[in-house]
Amino acid sequence: LNYTGNRRDAFTIAHEFGHMIHQELSKKQGVLNMDTPLTTAETASVFSEMLFFEHLKKGLKQDELLFMLAGKLEDIFSTLFRQVVMTNFERRIHEMDEELDTKDFDRIWFEENQRMFEKSVKLTKNYHLWWSYIPHFIHSPFYCYAYSYGQLLTLALYGLYKKSDAKEFVKTYTEFLSLGGSKSPKELVSMFGFDIDSKEFWEIGMQEVRHLLEEFERLLACKEN
Repeated sequence: LNYTGNRRDAFTIAHEFGHMIHQELSKKQGVLNMDTPLTTAETASVFSEMLFFEHLKKGLKQDELLFMLAGKLEDIFSTLFRQVVMTNFERRIHEMDEELDTKDFDRIWFEENQRMFEKSVKLTKNYHLWWSYIPHFIHSPFYCYAYSYGQLLTLALYGLYKKSDAKEFVKTYTEFLSLGGSKSPKELVSMFGFDIDSKEFWEIGMQEVRHLLEEFERLLACKEN
């Protein structure tokens, strides 16, 4: 981190501080089990960002809050929805039996992105090629799903935190982080009384996204009036 005093730097510190807490708590699992799988690696870091985000909101003016909410929604969109597009693109590519040329890659990439954007933006011809700049597809196949999974997992846990008794949640959450990679994500989430195979759990995370969007829309409507 090259700290320049802007707000994004502060969020980066909160993010990395979350990683530090996670590693410090999980080190008791030993060198083989302290590191987490991709699906939970960003839990503490993103959770710390959300806590910092809520703290900052209290002292911001309307224009500043609108700016920050827009940025947070953009980040979530990029991490949650766009990574699903990338994963679906990869799945379709690997499901093909015949040899593909670049035009096939272009077409499938464009189709998957069009499904996400629909009529909200116009995708230009050059956008067909954008799959080619993403190294994960070559060096770390099927890595991208973990970004979406981790983002929604953390938002769901954050939603539980807001609804639950704070002391009880912190106790369970601390144990969750302390287990590192010694338990599966399914076992870890079960500590909160939820099953990651159920739609109900993931809907908690989606509801947090809706809350942010609704808050942004309310503030924008007030500003325009």
